[in-house]
Amino acid sequence: MGLAGKEGWWALNATLDDNKFIPKQQREKIKNELLATDKQKYRQVVFGDFISGGKRFFESAEVDNLWRLSGKIACIKGHLYILVSDWGMSDTGDESVFMVLDYTEYITTGKIYLVNHDKIKGGSPQMQFALLRTLYESYTWYDDDQTTAHKPKFLMDAQALGGVVIKKLLNQLNPKGFDIEKDEALVILRTELGAGRSYKESEVDGSIVESNLDYGNIRSYYIDELNTQLGNYHLEDKKLQQDFVMCLMMGVSHIVKKCPRGGKALEINNLSSYNSQMKQRTSRGGSQLATRSLY
Repeated sequence: MGLAGKEGWWALNATLDDNKFIPKQQREKIKNELLATDKQKYRQVVFGDFISGGKRFFESAEVDNLWRLSGKIACIKGHLYILVSDWGMSDTGDESVFMVLDYTEYITTGKIYLVNHDKIKGGSPQMQFALLRTLYESYTWYDDDQTTAHKPKFLMDAQALGGVVIKKLLNQLNPKGFDIEKDEALVILRTELGAGRSYKESEVDGSIVESNLDYGNIRSYYIDELNTQLGNYHLEDKKLQQDFVMCLMMGVSHIVKKCPRGGKALEINNLSSYNSQMKQRTSRGGSQLATRSLY
């Protein structure tokens, strides 16, 4: 509203070159460093573009880029599937969320497809198990002999909400316990959402624009709850509804860690630098000021 001059709001834009107290040589050095390290911050500092930030962990553009499929995709013979569950047995608490991820192309192209999901709130454990089994059987395919079954891998958090008990009750599905640290898993998910994203300088006005519109390794059909929770998620998540985010995080991070591309083990040691970067972004604030006229 400030940029549009609506309802008494106005915006004061400023760029790095507007600050004449900083020598030109130093300004150019800052530009080159930002262009090489953080394209988003470059747009903010050099051109005064509005870049959302604050506590949000996932960038809105990368969340919007996730919705590339037109709808759910049924089981395809020969494909590899993983079924992920995030349990919520309470009648008044979080829902139980189940997601099916197709990782057939991951080793060759890096792509992961969210092809189906379901949810249930409350009810008996038997009702929840029945819904899970329906998805499990729907993504089990058979060889031409109709006897050799290829079942999806079943992944769940065995440490929370009576997970050990649930794991024993569902032992026929051969459940795998999720064993990746949450901070690391979140970084993996964020990395995969923005994988391959790059920028170039526009020949028209010199602004920084997207040069790869097909970035991101995760593809999904639109899921309203997942869209909302990814958009609202931040590191201090205790009061946020996050079951859809956790379900996707478990599936994606498990695939990346356990099924690495090219057969090489994946090591992620950038948590400390990432957290430091997050703190810097939060403390430095933006380059735009919006205020409201009192008259």
